[in-house]
Amino acid sequence: MSQSGERKARQESASSLALSYPLSFGGYPMSVTLSSLGLDRLPRAERLEIVQALWDSIAADSGPPLLTDAQRIELERRADEDDADPDNVVAWEDVQARIQARLRP
Repeated sequence: MSQSGERKARQESASSLALSYPLSFGGYPMSVTLSSLGLDRLPRAERLEIVQALWDSIAADSGPPLLTDAQRIELERRADEDDADPDNVVAWEDVQARIQARLRP
């Protein structure tokens, strides 16, 4: 599929994206989509402002990060691994030097 075809598919998918909570109007369930809210018809700059406002509201939420069970298990495994061998570390200066060496032409 061409890049423009992929972009159109993503846009169509995003336009029909229903929010994950049920809404109703007059007792009848209704799906809320980007199209039904008219967001897909806003100019790009306004859509970006909405995205930024949503992102800012998420960042301001002081709740714990949302992790999947797999992510939580992996984090616990890594923490346990670190606790079992706390001396198995790499100095930050060494990490920086390796990264810089990779980036050099």
